[in-house]
Amino acid sequence: MKNDSDIQKLGFLYVLLGILIILSLLAFAANYSATKALTDLAYQFGTAIIGVGIVAVILQFNDWKKYFQHRLKDVVIERSYLESLSDQELSKLQVDALKVKYKSTDIDKEGSFLDYLQKRIQDYICYPYRENIVTAMKVEEDLENNDLFIVTDSISYLCRSNAGDIQEEIKWYYEPGEFYTVDDLSLNVRCPNEDKSSCNESCANKKTCEDGSIVMDFSTLKQDKYKAPQGIEGFFIKISDILKPRDMIRIEFNSIYRVEKGRIFSWAMTHPSRNISFTVIFPKGYDLNEFIGGLEPKEYTSRHSDNMYIFTHNGWLLPRAGLAWTLNKKFSPLPKRI
Repeated sequence: MKNDSDIQKLGFLYVLLGILIILSLLAFAANYSATKALTDLAYQFGTAIIGVGIVAVILQFNDWKKYFQHRLKDVVIERSYLESLSDQELSKLQVDALKVKYKSTDIDKEGSFLDYLQKRIQDYICYPYRENIVTAMKVEEDLENNDLFIVTDSISYLCRSNAGDIQEEIKWYYEPGEFYTVDDLSLNVRCPNEDKSSCNESCANKKTCEDGSIVMDFSTLKQDKYKAPQGIEGFFIKISDILKPRDMIRIEFNSIYRVEKGRIFSWAMTHPSRNISFTVIFPKGYDLNEFIGGLEPKEYTSRHSDNMYIFTHNGWLLPRAGLAWTLNKKFSPLPKRI
């Protein structure tokens, strides 16, 4: 390359210049011994120039160049080097790497998907998540009020830690007006099987703790300290208030509530979630129409039967992604007139 050739020529020039300086100063020092200190200094300067020139020439040799390139690459990808960089420098390094990978120079412009990824999605990589979410729902018509459904709902999942953190709160909540009434609710928090004794110790002063399990009934959950923030209906329970936070805690909510017919049912993830199963049984004579948000059809399994719907996804869903569905009376054709 032209650049490499120029550097090599410059190296040779430094070597020659250094030799000339040394030779001329030796001749000068022979005639004017009084200037020995000055000539010694200049002699060292000439030697340094020769050294710089030799190094510049050597570094242009192919083997040496490849050696230093490989060493530099090793240093750059070393974890200790990366840990010394600021968040801003790491983000720039990420962008530069992606530009090289995709051979594009404008993938980080304002409003690009990469810009959205870095600002809104990528932090979920180290966010606490949920695993093995199982939801079973039974919908029945309210015999006392024909405008309502009675829903028996059960949801369970594992709380998983990530980067040393676990979700701070257990939440069960809904939008104002979403439910007509909430008739019953209970929470069961279970420690990992191998950790029951330790779990009992961490909540020994709680009467509800037994055999590694904490059960909170509706009356307990209604206490002021568990009420959701203003503008939201439901309950927020800090895990640290009931036991020592740890990985693999199993959460299970069982609830009974009433909803008005014709309303849209919805279920959205509040955390990154993996391996999801959802089953709903509904009255005969109704059709269930669903919408899946955040997934391609090939990524999940969706099955309908006469009065049952089953959804399974053995992958990830991001927060705010999920399902929405409606129950509508089946169309009954008018009898034929003869």
